[in-house]
Amino acid sequence: MAFHRYIFFFLFLFLVVSCQKKSDELLVKKTFFDLISFVEKESKNLKDKGCSIYKEGEINQNSDQTSLPSNEIHWDKELEILANMDINKSSWIDHFIVDTTKYENQQLGKIIQIHYHTKSTKIPVKDLVIIFQEEDLTRPVWIEARREVKNWIFHTQQKVFYNTGSGLRAEGYQKILWLKEKTFNITTIYNCKHESN
Repeated sequence: MAFHRYIFFFLFLFLVVSCQKKSDELLVKKTFFDLISFVEKESKNLKDKGCSIYKEGEINQNSDQTSLPSNEIHWDKELEILANMDINKSSWIDHFIVDTTKYENQQLGKIIQIHYHTKSTKIPVKDLVIIFQEEDLTRPVWIEARREVKNWIFHTQQKVFYNTGSGLRAEGYQKILWLKEKTFNITTIYNCKHESN
């Protein structure tokens, strides 16, 4: 369907724009939250649970819905959009400010929020927020991130909201010089057979 081609186009464009040297990723010590390892564990967890997905999206005001059974899902690809928000690059270490906050949430109880943010124009990931329940600091319950690339030719922005084990929402836009702005909003909901962690 045309909708799926649009999704592929947007994801491909963001991957091309955000491409970083793999050698840099391998050499850096994991100073910040290790989003790559989290995504790898989460992919395995969702696969082991036999989760299916329901996906609905809107691209340039054209909407569509689709469902995928567990045996057709490549979780590493589904969560790649989240993995691309990783900030563990050796050249970025000194450019992020880290704020940690503790507070009470009506649904989650006592939580700890870690917010990484930068104003550097050279770093595409501008914000990464990781939220843990205080009694379990090994697995976040919520992740949100914002990526933005802007120059005189194009301006792209992408936001990702991840509810651990439940679903993901991505939204954003792309504006290229002399072309009409394109927007997207995609929500993916997980339906898991085995709910134990």
